[in-house]
Amino acid sequence: MQDWPDVDLRFRINCHSSIARVLNRIFIYLVGDLAFLPPEVFLVGLVIDRLLHCRERQAGPHKLNMVVGAFFSAAGNHLIGELVRGFPDRHEICDSLSVGGHWKPGDF
Repeated sequence: MQDWPDVDLRFRINCHSSIARVLNRIFIYLVGDLAFLPPEVFLVGLVIDRLLHCRERQAGPHKLNMVVGAFFSAAGNHLIGELVRGFPDRHEICDSLSVGGHWKPGDF
């Protein structure tokens, strides 16, 4: 019966050392993962920033075309109205330029 305290002590030491080894490995992997986390976040941030920048660059001309189109549409309507006043057959021109429900896709 004297072997029991010695066996119990060896068992506890073995359990403690195996748990300590596992915790040591977990700690090493955790430190390794935390060490590379800032560069990973930085690289992902750079990639996302580049993607957003490319999309913004692609959308820029479209937005500019919308603004230019709206400006020239408003200025063009006024200019056409001023120019048509000088033509003798302006009623025919106005009728041919006015878009109505009777227009077919080919008329555009």
